[in-house]
Amino acid sequence: SNGISRQKGFQGFAESAEFENICMSYSIDRGNVVLSEGRDRNIGVTQFVARLYTQVLDREYDVDGLNDWCNRILDGKMSVTEVSTTGFFCSPEFLNKQLDDEEYVKVLYRTFLGREYEEEGLQYWLEQLHSGVSRDEIIKGFSYSQEFSDIMKTYGL
Repeated sequence: SNGISRQKGFQGFAESAEFENICMSYSIDRGNVVLSEGRDRNIGVTQFVARLYTQVLDREYDVDGLNDWCNRILDGKMSVTEVSTTGFFCSPEFLNKQLDDEEYVKVLYRTFLGREYEEEGLQYWLEQLHSGVSRDEIIKGFSYSQEFSDIMKTYGL
């Protein structure tokens, strides 16, 4: 449910110390599992990107998209912050939602702070938007927050 393939789950069992010991007791070479999907390269990245799908796009990930975003991060083509901001929030899928300012800020809270808004904070960000601060600037405020940094750390990022 967090994005890794069944093949990656199988690898966890097939390459475990416990299975290694069983194989050795029968004089069998354990072998290795070869993985080919981007989502299997780093579990923390995969879980984080899968979370972006649910928080930003309000849906489950699609495997091709998940592999693509994971590869972009792991190949150094985009940072985690770039994927989180421009990658998802500037995607046609998100933009087609045409969220008003209040709903937009609520999504930022869930995505970057991992929680629901508090009324004072919501009003602050809405006032910023209404005074002419762009959504790009608002998203920077959230994406550079300590709370978001703490969330990324839980995924090893």
